[in-house]
Amino acid sequence: MKKLAIDLKRLDKVKTIIPASIERRIEDLLIFDARILDIATRKELVRLVPGLHAIRLAWKAHFAMYGCVSCHRKKVGYASGGLCDRCLHRTLYRMKTCLRKIDAGRSTPEEIGELTRKFDAAQRLFNGED
Repeated sequence: MKKLAIDLKRLDKVKTIIPASIERRIEDLLIFDARILDIATRKELVRLVPGLHAIRLAWKAHFAMYGCVSCHRKKVGYASGGLCDRCLHRTLYRMKTCLRKIDAGRSTPEEIGELTRKFDAAQRLFNGED
């Protein structure tokens, strides 16, 4: 299998259409990006955002009427997000590969440290240097 590098400069040139409202942005995010999340996180999102359940039902109804959004087959088992099992696994594999390539060279502990630096300083001020 040929390994493809992710060209971040090319990725930056991709034009993103920005929805007019914040509600539409959240809805689009949940519809298209939630399927890459692990099961526990998806379940927690459904618990926290009840509208997700309706979106999940809408994807399932779409699949029942039109088939898989990727391969368009109808006589296959439904997985999630409008995709059949085969297409979902293929998409998840590709997305995980892309995420690994994007995360290559990043230092998660350093990034978390940057994000929590002000909070950590406040904690030290209030609680002492323990």
